[in-house]
Amino acid sequence: MHSRARGTWKVWDNALNRAAELDGQQLVNRSLFRAEAACQILNRIHLGSRF
Repeated sequence: MHSRARGTWKVWDNALNRAAELDGQQLVNRSLFRAEAACQILNRIHLGSRF
């Protein structure tokens, strides 16, 4: 995650080198709480796809 101006956060996709997306929405300008929740969801999806 990257901190942005005005206390908002962007979730970053390291594999694609761009802002992460969930359900077709870029995960930018999010509160810290929502950014952390999105990271948890995306990490579960990523780990689930490896097994």
